[in-house]
This record gives sequence, C-alpha cells and structure tokens, in this order.
Amino acid sequence: MANTSIGDIHVLCVDDEVQVLSLLSDTLRAEGYEVQTAVDGTEARAGRPALRSDFADARMPNLDGWRLIMEARAGGFVGKVIVFSALMDDHERQRYRYLEIDRFLEKPRNQASSCGL
Repeated sequence: MANTSIGDIHVLCVDDEVQVLSLLSDTLRAEGYEVQTAVDGTEARAGRPALRSDFADARMPNLDGWRLIMEARAGGFVGKVIVFSALMDDHERQRYRYLEIDRFLEKPRNQASSCGL
C-alpha cells in the first residue's frame, strides 16, 4: 500500500459564512492539507477536484450540504465527509447518517462564542 502524506490529501471546505470558511481552510492548510473552498453547494459541485475529504455546512443557499453530499455519494465519492452546523436537530442528523457521514461538528452559533467570549 502506498504511503499518503497529508499534502496529498485534498479537502473541499464548503460554507456560506466566509469567516468560518476562512478559519477552517487556513487551519487545514497550516496542518499541510491541500484545500479547495466554495461558498455554497453549487460552487462546490462545479469545482470538485479528486478529493479524499469534504467539510460541508449543513445549511447553505442554492444547494445545501445534504444535497451536495448526496450527489457526491451517488457519483461514487467514497471519501470522508464531515458536516458542521450551528443548528442541527435529530431529524436532520438522521438524514445525514443515511449518507454515511463520518462525523458531525457543531460550529459556534456566533463569532463571540468561537473566541470563548
């Protein structure tokens, strides 16, 4: 089996909140990942590279995270998927589990709470 370095792992980060997208993508790049960003599902779908992982916001305009991931899975994407959202109820989590999501992350509901204020 070939060794894969972090720099060989391509990650797509999708979020309509530019500050969250910037923080997430900067953090992953600092860890050595190759990162592509998109501000909504439509943009992500149009520019999807050969990926190993997706970070997707659950609720976005135009094309939400669920539909984006559903289309990716239907198209053969088997990489890891991490969904993050500030507001996700049990019903919505169950919908995502159907798509074999690897992990859910809860993002802060406002910028002050992300800084611990």
